[in-house]
Amino acid sequence: VYMRRFLRLLLGLLAGTGALLLALVALLFFVDVNLYRGPIQQRVSDALGREVVLEGPLTLERSLTPRFSVAGLTIANPAWASRAQLARVENFSIQVGLLALLDGQLQILALEFQGVDLLLEVNADGQNNFTFEPADPSTGSNTLPAIEEMLLRDAKIGYRVPDLPARSLHFERVTARKVPREPFELEVQTTLNTVPV
Repeated sequence: VYMRRFLRLLLGLLAGTGALLLALVALLFFVDVNLYRGPIQQRVSDALGREVVLEGPLTLERSLTPRFSVAGLTIANPAWASRAQLARVENFSIQVGLLALLDGQLQILALEFQGVDLLLEVNADGQNNFTFEPADPSTGSNTLPAIEEMLLRDAKIGYRVPDLPARSLHFERVTARKVPREPFELEVQTTLNTVPV
């Protein structure tokens, strides 16, 4: 249940970011991607309706499958939540197919999250902190892009609901793959009661 909600959250984070990725393609021709930190943060924040902060240096590997990376990323929580941030990620990268992007299609080859601290919460009124509403509905999209591979490393995922103790899971490594016309593959490495699973 937690993994399904987390995957849904990650897919939700990707909704409305197609325009952002198109802007990133243009950056392939510039030397310092960090000059565009402000506009990138603003576009993602507007798409989610939450403040997103890119904390560390931004890098962009230029190729037919460009990879955009950032060292340190946070997503703000609603005001009612128990802490200021829904999620904190030590390192994040996204790799896309450039030729498909230039053709107007978003092809996500890989997403990688390392050092994830995520706390999902539901309050007494039934509101949750993992449903996003774009600041401007025209920036959002109900069409979620396909992701070929997603990798989580060192991920702590918590869940808190009223009148129950908070729950938390730690995943050492989670790999999800989707190959066209093949079953979805999920591989999880974690430890339960000191026993590797």
